[in-house]
Amino acid sequence: MGAAATNNNTSLPATVPRLPTTSTIPPFRLSTSPPAQQFRIHDDELGKKICMAVHEFQLSNSWETFATAQRGSAPDILAPNVRHLAHPAAHLLDHLRNHGAPIPMSTLPWSAQRQDDAVARGPHKSTKDEVSFIREEFTDFLNKKFWTILPYRLVRHLQNLRLSPLGVVPQRDRRPRLIVDLSFFGINQESVPIAPSDSMQFGRALHRILQRILQANPLHGPVYISKIDIADGFYRIQLAPYAVPHLAVLLPQHPNKEAMVAFPLVLPMGWVNSPPYFSAVTETGADLMNRHLKQRPQEPPHRLESLP
Repeated sequence: MGAAATNNNTSLPATVPRLPTTSTIPPFRLSTSPPAQQFRIHDDELGKKICMAVHEFQLSNSWETFATAQRGSAPDILAPNVRHLAHPAAHLLDHLRNHGAPIPMSTLPWSAQRQDDAVARGPHKSTKDEVSFIREEFTDFLNKKFWTILPYRLVRHLQNLRLSPLGVVPQRDRRPRLIVDLSFFGINQESVPIAPSDSMQFGRALHRILQRILQANPLHGPVYISKIDIADGFYRIQLAPYAVPHLAVLLPQHPNKEAMVAFPLVLPMGWVNSPPYFSAVTETGADLMNRHLKQRPQEPPHRLESLP
C-alpha cells in the first residue's frame, strides 16, 4: 500500500463520534482444563498458538480484557503526543491511538442460527487449495499480534459476533494475498461510514503526477519520483477491542477438527473503513511534511548528493 505526499489540503473531521469503548457482553469464565484436550486443534505451530489463546480467553473476565491482552505491547505507529499536532486530524489520530478504530453497525446483532449457518457455509472456495499458505500466514500474523484465533464453539456466545468468509487472491509472480470478503454477508454494507473518506484520493493520479512534474521548478534539477510501500500498512492501526467480533473471519475447516474463527486486532484488508482510516494517518504525515518543506525551502544538502 503506497501513500503519495501530494495533497496539502487534506480535510479531516476535527472530532470523532463518541462511541463506547467497552461492550455489554457479560463477563465469562470457562473451564480451565487443558485446551488441547477440550478442543480438537492441529498440533503444529499455529495450533499451539491457538491453544495459548484459548487458555488466555478462558482466564479472561471479558472480551475486551482478552483482546487487549492479545494485542499486548505491539508497536504503535502513532506517537503519544499525536494529539498535539497542528492538524485537523490530531483528535482523530489520538482517538485511534487510545481506543482503536470503532466499528459501529447499523443493524442488530446476529442470531445464533445465522452464525451457525455462516459457519456451515465456511470460507471462500479459493482457500481450499491454499490451506498450508493460510496457516503459514496466520502464524506470522499471530506472532506480530495482528490477529488472534479461537474455536467457534468457544466464541459462539459473543454478542457482537458476525462472521465473514476468508478468501485468497492469486498474484502473478508473487505470493497470494489473503483478503476478507466482508461484503458477502453484508458487513461492509452495514458498517456505519464514520471514517474520514475525505482523506483518500482516487482517480486522475497520472494527471496529478504529470502536473506536478510540469510545474516543478527547473532550478532544482530533474524530477525524481519515489513510491513508498508500507509493509502491512493497514495492520499498523488497531481496532477498538470491544468491536473486534464484528469483523470475525471464518478459516478453512479441517475434517475432525474444530471450526476456527480469526479475529483481527488491527484494520483488516477488505473492510470498507480500513482505507480511509489508514489514509487519515498517511495523509496527515504527508501534510506535515509538505508544510515543513514550504517553511524551510533551503534544506541542507544531503551527504549522498556529492557522490558521482
